[in-house]
Amino acid sequence: MPAESQPRTVLLVDDDAPTRRVISLIVRQAGYELNEAVSREDALEALDRSLPAVVIMDYRMPGLAPEDFIDQIRARGFDGPLILCTAMSKAPNLPVDGVLLKPFDPDDLLAKLEELLRDA
Repeated sequence: MPAESQPRTVLLVDDDAPTRRVISLIVRQAGYELNEAVSREDALEALDRSLPAVVIMDYRMPGLAPEDFIDQIRARGFDGPLILCTAMSKAPNLPVDGVLLKPFDPDDLLAKLEELLRDA
């Protein structure tokens, strides 16, 4: 298991390619390193290799339930901020550090990242 997180690395977990492209562009242009996972299961494998500073996760995805994913990433040693992205009008009640409602402004994403990393 990795010992510590990489300071400016984001793990993006989203099954929607256009959304991943947009978030990737925003995050990389802001100077963050980005790792992408197309499923929560792929994200768990990525976490076994290296712990990011932040995880950004889409809510609605097939496969592993969001609650189970959160439990598993915490069990793998990830204690950094977790941002949930959702198109739902009301954010689900999950143990996350931030919520971004889709569609979101790129500045809101970057502000949330900076805030959570500063407070981590």
